[in-house]
Amino acid sequence: SVAVRDWWHLSGGFIALRKNLRLTPGSADVFGVVFAGNDPRYQWQVRSGVDLPHGFTMDLWLRNVGRLESPAVPEYFEADARLGWAATDELELSLVGRSLLHERHLEFVNPAIGPMEIPRSVSLTARWTP
Repeated sequence: SVAVRDWWHLSGGFIALRKNLRLTPGSADVFGVVFAGNDPRYQWQVRSGVDLPHGFTMDLWLRNVGRLESPAVPEYFEADARLGWAATDELELSLVGRSLLHERHLEFVNPAIGPMEIPRSVSLTARWTP
């Protein structure tokens, strides 16, 4: 995490993945190494956290996940956001939006159960810590 200002923090990450998978001779794996190795070659994310006046905070996340080979899933960009408010020392309220760039996006396909699409969502949470 990098403090751009005392009230603004940035963080990020990058993952690159290379694999060489093989089945053990005599293996009875139904899907084989193609399905077992169906991972994105890269992922990255950037997060910005800002402390606002009157006990408010805002967090923004942007992420990119590379495509999957087989079953094919396209690369996607997505963003999440959170607005928090420390109402008291014990009570925090948060409005959170997830997957805000698209109504839904495909993340994975399991041949046995089909595609797994992640919908956009918005939630309001309260956290009490006495």
